Amino acid sequence: WYLSNFGTAVTFYPATSFTSNTTYTITVAANAKDKFGNALGVPYSYSFRNGEFKMENSYPSNGQTNVSLTNNFSFYSNTSFLYSSLATAFVISPSVSGNFQISGNYFSFQPSEPLKEKTSYTVTLNTSLSSTNGNKLKDPYVITFTTEGLRVYQYYPYYSNASRYSNIEVQFNSPLDTATVKAGFSISPTITGKIYFSNKNRTMIFKPDSIMAANTQYNYAFSTALKSALGNALENSYSYSFITGD
Repeated sequence: WYLSNFGTAVTFYPATSFTSNTTYTITVAANAKDKFGNALGVPYSYSFRNGEFKMENSYPSNGQTNVSLTNNFSFYSNTSFLYSSLATAFVISPSVSGNFQISGNYFSFQPSEPLKEKTSYTVTLNTSLSSTNGNKLKDPYVITFTTEGLRVYQYYPYYSNASRYSNIEVQFNSPLDTATVKAGFSISPTITGKIYFSNKNRTMIFKPDSIMAANTQYNYAFSTALKSALGNALENSYSYSFITGD
């Protein structure tokens, strides 16, 4: 209970969520008094009825496209979730492993691995999903979304006065078809080197065979000839540059 407005208002904050689809009646007794001892005289009552346990929104939203391969999923309802009900109520297709985090009427699903690019996913919260008061969803909550295509995620180097011994490292948001890198990667001025892969083929590393020229701008690029392991071409061409030091 909290008093406000110079003691003329009182607010009650429930320690637990209200039960869904239930009528509550609030009564102020006739013997309630003000600070001067004057009684209300007659009781005052009013009622309200809250709605059913239901989902209110989510991220991604239903029909969303170009969803990041690394984002968590977020779900909101009109009351608190029962954590133990999530494991059986949450279904994603194609299947993705991950972990749940919950806080009141919000929970998130954190995938253990990045999603697959240009793939349609469907998430269903079935009617076994329960609130902390034991109420269950009346109808399944279903969203379908599509992930983004193959793109560059991070790159290095990207600045002036770069070391002449630097490797070029480029991280993509999805595993590469390594056989397409030769056709999809170029560097100017031309310098020979070897290409390696790490991070489950999500990162390409170009190691020059010799030190780079001093005070020189190098430009490297990726064309749409580059493909992911799933066979999807790079969404857009990318070009970057850096300048070596002395």
